[in-house]
Amino acid sequence: VFFSGWNESGVAETIRRVGVRPVVLMGSFDGFLEMGGMVNFVKRQKRLRFEINIGRARERGIEFRAKLLRLAERVIDR
Repeated sequence: VFFSGWNESGVAETIRRVGVRPVVLMGSFDGFLEMGGMVNFVKRQKRLRFEINIGRARERGIEFRAKLLRLAERVIDR
């Protein structure tokens, strides 16, 4: 599921409804990982980068390869 331009309550409700199903939650706004998202796209110096929340992914049975994690701008485990 990709979230872009959603309001905070809509994102939180959708993430809650997904529960622990193995669905990759991706977004493109500040604070998305902290809200429970797994992959967040960010623009840094005119380049598109991404961040990963491996804790949320593991809760849903999703594993990211080490090579992808090394390419991430930021990796958190929450």
